[in-house]
Amino acid sequence: MYSLRKILVFICRARQSLGFGVHSPFMYQLIVDVFYERLPFYSYDYLKRLEVIKELPSCSVKVNKLLFRLVNYFKPSTIIELGTGNGASAVWMSYAKKCDSIVTFSDTNLYEDRIRAFLSNYPAIKYVSSFSVEKIKCLLDKKDNCWDFVHIAHTDKYKEIFELLLGKAGPDTIVVIENISNPAKRNWWKEIESDARMGITVDLYDVGIVFFDKRHTKRAFKLIF
Repeated sequence: MYSLRKILVFICRARQSLGFGVHSPFMYQLIVDVFYERLPFYSYDYLKRLEVIKELPSCSVKVNKLLFRLVNYFKPSTIIELGTGNGASAVWMSYAKKCDSIVTFSDTNLYEDRIRAFLSNYPAIKYVSSFSVEKIKCLLDKKDNCWDFVHIAHTDKYKEIFELLLGKAGPDTIVVIENISNPAKRNWWKEIESDARMGITVDLYDVGIVFFDKRHTKRAFKLIF
């Protein structure tokens, strides 16, 4: 059931979420072709039936569909996910495009064998358990080029990770951040919106998206999907 707060947010953001008053061609196309895309992609039926470990945190099907559409639209060659959860979101992204590389990191070893077995069915996904901020730093230091698409999901190390990623962000980098409606993340998200190093930011209430392409005028959009 929607909370009163979410209903009020929906009402306030509804007009712009449909594209009215959005003067950026980039954002308008994103709203029409991604956020409000309702085509029944051929993979949806299979992906919604994934047998996952229910005890582990997960993204909603709605959010997984958004991740699918974002990857399908931007076609990144490399994807990194921080906070694997039950593994479903990595699978959804892998089905959107045959990427050169999808690496998903879990900061716990809880149910490690079962998650590893589950993800072994999807060769495009590399699973790494019990990651630390130091391990992520080493990975980023070894990589010469930028990560195209970053999904920060089920981890409490989101601030440290995001700061590390800034040093490797290029104009094509997109970062998707889960659960920004959480009070612990809300103030941090506001800092991201006002940070001059960012390009366009999109607040979808539960999900935040950061673009680094400075060809588009910096603006903080507040939408729903």
